[in-house]
Amino acid sequence: FGVTIFTGVDWTGNIGEVSLSSRITPEVEILHELTSEGDEAYVTAYAEFEDGTYLDLSQNVSLVSLDSSISIVEGAAYSSLVVNSGATAFCGEVIYATWGVCDVDVLAAGYGVVMLEMSDASSVSAYFSSSSITLSSDAAASAPFYISTSADLTVTVNYRDGSSQDFTSDSRTSFKIMADFTGANMSGNTLSLSDSTDLDDDADWTLEVYVWFPGTYLVTTSVSISVVKFETL
Repeated sequence: FGVTIFTGVDWTGNIGEVSLSSRITPEVEILHELTSEGDEAYVTAYAEFEDGTYLDLSQNVSLVSLDSSISIVEGAAYSSLVVNSGATAFCGEVIYATWGVCDVDVLAAGYGVVMLEMSDASSVSAYFSSSSITLSSDAAASAPFYISTSADLTVTVNYRDGSSQDFTSDSRTSFKIMADFTGANMSGNTLSLSDSTDLDDDADWTLEVYVWFPGTYLVTTSVSISVVKFETL
């Protein structure tokens, strides 16, 4: 009884031209590449009999993940696994499969090996949905200016393997507002100003939001946005 975890297959070698009477033995390479949160892999199970034949049991086994980094996703043809948020690199027999009759007698059981090679974060990028904001009570929010009264911050973590992941709404993302005035607020990833915000007429109205991931990644960044106040026509 065997359990195989794979993310894809590649043909190996070049078969070339084949005549109608020829017999060939194609070969494939089983791929196992799990490097990022959200990556998926197929889970197959099979029984090997004494006469050398095999029976595909992929649709007839019960699967359990023995590691919190991995979750099982049941499928119609093949079940799969997915790499959870917060997963760390490891290699081990963490998929336990059982084959039974009528969900009572277990005829065979085995383990599948999962290897996570999580790529390190190399940088983080962040940007606001608007270049400037104003108070909702300020005339700059009305015609003909229509300055936004809030701005959404989008955060993306980039990894050394060239992949990236959206961390905008991830609970591991932290924000800190840095400004020379009070009244700026972050609700989730949305920045806004309270109507009590006190803006000095002689100040440069710009605020900065610092982005970091405590206990998860060392990469950080900051992004600035202008604060607009109506003065006179």
